[in-house]
Amino acid sequence: MMLGTRVILLGMNALPDADQGDTGAEMLCAANHEIPLFWLLPFVESDLQQFTDESAEAENYPLLIAGRTALLSCLQNRIDSLLPELNPDDAGLLKRWQAFLSEQDYPVLAIDTYELWRNRADPGTLEQELAQRLQQLQRIATNPAACLQALQADGVWSSGNPIALAGFGW
Repeated sequence: MMLGTRVILLGMNALPDADQGDTGAEMLCAANHEIPLFWLLPFVESDLQQFTDESAEAENYPLLIAGRTALLSCLQNRIDSLLPELNPDDAGLLKRWQAFLSEQDYPVLAIDTYELWRNRADPGTLEQELAQRLQQLQRIATNPAACLQALQADGVWSSGNPIALAGFGW
C-alpha cells in the first residue's frame, strides 16, 4: 500500500444518482491506510455499493453509503450492546464518535474507499473484505463479548488507539 492512501468519510445531500448530478459531497473526516472500525459500526452489508471509477478503465470500486438516520439507529443498537464490554477510554471515544455523527446535517453519509481500492495489489479483494467485516459486526447484537474478542484478536479493534478506531480530522 502506498503512503498517503486516504479513506474519507463524506456527508452528502443525496444518494449518488447518474440523473441527479452533484450530491453536495463534503469531507467530514479522514483516515490513512485503512477504514477505522468505528466508521464501519453503523453500516450493514446492504450499504456496500459499487461506484464507477471514471478513469479510462471505468472499473467499479466499493463505496459504503446510507442514510444518516438509519446509520445512527444501527450505531445506537451496536453501542448499547458493546458498552458493557468496553474499557472506559474506548467507551468514551465511541460515545464521542456517535455524537460527531449525530451532529452532522447531511442526510447521507458515505465512506469513499477509492484510494484504498486503487492502491491495493488486488483491488477486487476490498469489497469482499468489507462484506466480511460487516457480517462480523452484525454479530455484535447476538454476542457482543465474543465479537469484541474476535475484533481484538484480529487487530481490528485496537483498544486505546483513537486514530485506528475513529480516524482523524473530526
